[in-house]
Amino acid sequence: MLHRLSIHNRRPEELQALAQERRKLSDSKTGRLKTLLLSEAKLLEFHADLRIWMDRTTPIRHSAPHTQTDKAAVPSDRPPAAGPLGPGLALSAEDEHALVSVAQPKYFGRGDILLAEGERPDNFYMLCSGAVRASRTLEDGRLQIVSVFFPGDGLNPGDILLGRSRTTISTFTPSVVLSISVPQLRSLLAQRPSISRALWRETALQASIQQERLIGLGRKAAEPRLAHALCEFAYRLQRYARDGEAIEFPLTQAELADVLGLSPVHVNRVVQHLRGTGLIDLNRERLIIRNKQMLYKFAEFDPEYLESEPEFQVVGS
Repeated sequence: MLHRLSIHNRRPEELQALAQERRKLSDSKTGRLKTLLLSEAKLLEFHADLRIWMDRTTPIRHSAPHTQTDKAAVPSDRPPAAGPLGPGLALSAEDEHALVSVAQPKYFGRGDILLAEGERPDNFYMLCSGAVRASRTLEDGRLQIVSVFFPGDGLNPGDILLGRSRTTISTFTPSVVLSISVPQLRSLLAQRPSISRALWRETALQASIQQERLIGLGRKAAEPRLAHALCEFAYRLQRYARDGEAIEFPLTQAELADVLGLSPVHVNRVVQHLRGTGLIDLNRERLIIRNKQMLYKFAEFDPEYLESEPEFQVVGS
């Protein structure tokens, strides 16, 4: 196993090099050793990404440092701070700094629950790294994922307004989240109305995404439905893309099935079909769009609904 110092005392490029070494070594191994090496590679890549994100931001100092007993403490020697938030928030540098200065960074492992269905939200969450979902579980145990969040997204602005969560918010992958208590958020909104408008925009953007998905669930066949979801996710993740069109894709096929209302077997069949037509390649947590123009046309995908109007952002400022 990795020694603690091999992660926390290394630069991002060193962590990435170590991850590549483990992936290369895993090619010649099998069984438990191969799994262990791949797990270590993912851990190293996660910490490299976290360090890169931290290094390109302005550090915020908190009065009470996290302790090792804090389950949600970020696994780093200093917390992350203000960085580019999502297109819905679209905050100025000053507003972004004010928002993050009252936030506490928290780390959640894969499958951890941030907010359970029916709970009253005590905090507003913003995603820094990783991938998060909002889901509902039916009485028969079936799961429907209603929202998928990527870095920069606000996770529960609507829940803050309604006073109760209608979904369970949990992680797809290990994630770093900024948490702001509701009293602190209300105080900040009173001082800075521009942040209040930003949260309204974020809520409207998420509603727009859900409207498009509702159309797919109600009227589209499985193939264009899945193609549309892949176009949306790729478009939202494109600023984190690596190796050209290759995108780190955090959802499994089973999780895609829970987003699209399909069976995992059906999703696999559709993925194989799209791969066979040369439109995409999706495997081992990587998505490559081979022919974006044709895939957009097949999916009837227009990314305009994923952007907020820049002219509106200055109204009332």
